Amino acid sequence: MTDAVAMTGDKPELRASWVPMIVVALAQILMAFNVNALRVSIGGISLDTSPTTVGTAIVTHSLFIAGLVMLGAKIGAFCGPQTVFKATVLLFGAGMVLMALSRARR
Repeated sequence: MTDAVAMTGDKPELRASWVPMIVVALAQILMAFNVNALRVSIGGISLDTSPTTVGTAIVTHSLFIAGLVMLGAKIGAFCGPQTVFKATVLLFGAGMVLMALSRARR
């Protein structure tokens, strides 16, 4: 994620990398997909609960995610955004690898 310098006339122009913006956009798409996938997948599962309880669980999940995003922003301001970004990407990647390698109990 380096910056490039381009010369335009007399003054150098600083160009930033698009990689962080692409990663943030993909993370937002993942969050939107997560909330919508919950609604669809809950319909096929028999939980013996009312639809209101399922809706409440989905809304509560969304609120917790929003709260954790705000907490992450505060931690990023305290420890440095690039360090926190790298740590969370590694943690998320490790979680995805563990999920992919786990076996379902039957």
